[in-house]
Amino acid sequence: MKELKEFYTRHPDYLFFFISLEGVLGFIVLSLLYGNGFDWVTMGGSSQWNLTDFARHIYLASDLNRTYYYGNVASFPPLAYLFFALIYRINPSPIQSFSWLSYTYSPYIIIIYVMLLTNTVLAFVLAVNKITRTKLEKTLLICASLLCSLPFFAGAIERGNPVFLTLVFILFGLYLRDSKSPRLRELALIFLSAAVNFKIYPAVIGLLYVKEKRFKEAFRFILYSLVMFFVPFIFTGGLEGLRTYFRDLTDLSGMTATEYMSFKHLTSSLLEFLGTGAKTADLAGKIAGPVCLVILLILAWITREKWKEYLFLSLIMSYYLPSNYRYNAVFLAIPLLFLMRECGSSPGSGASDTTSVNDPDKIKSAAIRTPAAAPDEKTALMRAVYMALFGVIMTVQSWIYPGRPEIPLSVAAMTIFALAGAEEFLHLRRKVRH
Repeated sequence: MKELKEFYTRHPDYLFFFISLEGVLGFIVLSLLYGNGFDWVTMGGSSQWNLTDFARHIYLASDLNRTYYYGNVASFPPLAYLFFALIYRINPSPIQSFSWLSYTYSPYIIIIYVMLLTNTVLAFVLAVNKITRTKLEKTLLICASLLCSLPFFAGAIERGNPVFLTLVFILFGLYLRDSKSPRLRELALIFLSAAVNFKIYPAVIGLLYVKEKRFKEAFRFILYSLVMFFVPFIFTGGLEGLRTYFRDLTDLSGMTATEYMSFKHLTSSLLEFLGTGAKTADLAGKIAGPVCLVILLILAWITREKWKEYLFLSLIMSYYLPSNYRYNAVFLAIPLLFLMRECGSSPGSGASDTTSVNDPDKIKSAAIRTPAAAPDEKTALMRAVYMALFGVIMTVQSWIYPGRPEIPLSVAAMTIFALAGAEEFLHLRRKVRH
């Protein structure tokens, strides 16, 4: 047992791989024993909604002047609908239909989705390789573990939600934002602004530029995001489309998804389980969202660990809005990858202690050849704990809680939130005392 503990504290990422593999094997075994394996993990427990978020939004973009007149189902910023309109125009013959469901079964739509997904996965592999600084074999293992997970495989990919593409934009943006090259740093701003205009959530990443006193870049990030947001409204209904979108966005923010993927729903569900009244639970849930938002913003501001910055901001992107679904948990891959990067730079991790001269975040050659200091026992143990919890988040989980896999996912995510938050507040307390 002692040798096993020493191994996982020296190689905490292998704990993540072990739990991820166990989840996949559990899914396969349950499928063999009971059949209908996808019904255990598919959102809503039914395959009738496959590619919903891909086909539906192509349908909404088939007539850009009417995109925002379908109600709050048109939930993306207009740049995303220009992208979906392009996919619609690629089809050899426009699909004439009064329902988006027919788009789901269009062979050309499916071919386009497969090609788009393939290229997104390739870009994802490249981003993971650059961020974690691992060899190709280990990069592929990391990507395979993530792609077979609940947020990716039974969330973003199954639904065809552009959150996966948004994640790739964010990863390249975060990788390039600390480059020594001004052009690459500018490219990072464009990637991050594009992410904001596919999903609004990544706007919170702008906090990092303010925290680091990179005010000019923060201003350009806001400028690029606003330009990408307002200019596409020229093609999507103009001022009336803009007003309709904001009205629908307000309606959407008040909705509550029937999954355990928001601070509001988690709080209200827990209190109802404990026996409080429905009104009390609902009120507590409404308070929990803003309170958690403030706490996470404070934690992101005071922490000095990069992976924790991304953790606290990713929790906002994954859990703040009451209408969030499980595919938003793909954002939690961001802190995981940067934690793997930190673990990989430690002696005994098996990773190279050198950095390619082509890396944008390279440091002086003398420092590159200097191995990173070994983490103390407590830090190494906590890294192993975090990796285990990320393993629970990024796995299929059908064997843990069949039919409601969001529950163990969210329990693990909230545990990471509590542990990392407690560490930061204790560190702040010690700092104030001294």
